[in-house]
Amino acid sequence: MVCFPLLCFHVSALQISFDDLQALIPSMASHSNKVSKAIVLQKGVEHMRHLQQCRHSAEEEVDALKKEIASLNESITQCQEQLPVTGAPVTRTRLDQTEQLFAQYVEIRTQQTYKFWIFSMIVKSLFDAYNNTVSTSSVDEMCRSVLSWFDQHCSLRVLRPAVLTSLRHISTSTSILTDPSRLPEEATQAAISLSGGASQSNSEAAAAAAAVLAATFHQQQQQPTQTHPFFADGGLPFLT
Repeated sequence: MVCFPLLCFHVSALQISFDDLQALIPSMASHSNKVSKAIVLQKGVEHMRHLQQCRHSAEEEVDALKKEIASLNESITQCQEQLPVTGAPVTRTRLDQTEQLFAQYVEIRTQQTYKFWIFSMIVKSLFDAYNNTVSTSSVDEMCRSVLSWFDQHCSLRVLRPAVLTSLRHISTSTSILTDPSRLPEEATQAAISLSGGASQSNSEAAAAAAAVLAATFHQQQQQPTQTHPFFADGGLPFLT
């Protein structure tokens, strides 16, 4: 036989649980009227289904965001891999300007001595590497990129084949082996072509310089010596 006080306690606890459940259901929390327990249970089930749907939608959104983050990280990584190791690349305008200045300087110095054109052919690869590697965005970046350029392009392991390639090009593109007397004029004309003829006066001066150099070359060639005129004064003094 069930004790009446114990039964009353269970009924009271059950009623409190239903009241708490009703308070947790948004659509029934504001109801002050008495609502049957069946309706409370039905609304409770509906609310749980709604929460499950919301949770499922939130999980799908989280998965989509994770995939988007992964895709963005991959794109960032690809962009970083395409960036130069020395920082931001120099602009095309700066490259063109420095190449033009280099060509003009070679033309001016070649007018003074045709041997400088040979020197410029040897160091051209170093100049191109410097022009494409060194960044001038800041003093620290310039120092860092210059040291990086020096380590990568100025070692003997790199310089030897580069110099050999340049000398081979000079041998095949000029008459230094077949008719050395033509080298001063060819070097001067090559320097003018490199700079595009900065001015008419420069071209005229270059032609005059070529004539003087050629005459000097012939005088040296007539001297009683078996040494090639190009190496008569030590060859390339700027490389020693």
